[in-house]
Amino acid sequence: MNTYRFHSEPLQESWLDAYGHLNEAYYLVPFSNTTWIMQDHFGMGWLAGGRMSVKLTNVLWADERIRARGKVQEEVLEGSLRRRSLEVWVEKDDPERTVVSVGSASALV
Repeated sequence: MNTYRFHSEPLQESWLDAYGHLNEAYYLVPFSNTTWIMQDHFGMGWLAGGRMSVKLTNVLWADERIRARGKVQEEVLEGSLRRRSLEVWVEKDDPERTVVSVGSASALV
C-alpha cells in the first residue's frame, strides 16, 4: 500500500523550554501542521470524516528536524465512500530514525 510523506519541518527556537527540548504544548504543532497537508491530500474526505490519534514516545531537542509519515493499512466501504486507514508517525531526521510519536488516521475517499 501507499506510503505518504506528509510533512517535514525544523523545530522552532520559540518552541523550546529552558532545557533545550521541545515544550510539551508544542509536541502537537507538527501533527496540527500535518493535518493541513492531509486536508490538501484528502480534501473534503478529511474535513468530513478525518480522524487522528497519536501517542508521544520520545523527546525532541533543539536543532532537530522532524518528518510526518503515513502508510495506508486498509480501505473499507463506509456508505458510498471508502475509508482509508493509515498508520501515522513522526520521526526525527537523525541516522537512528527515532520515532517521536505513533498513531493512526483515517479519511473518507
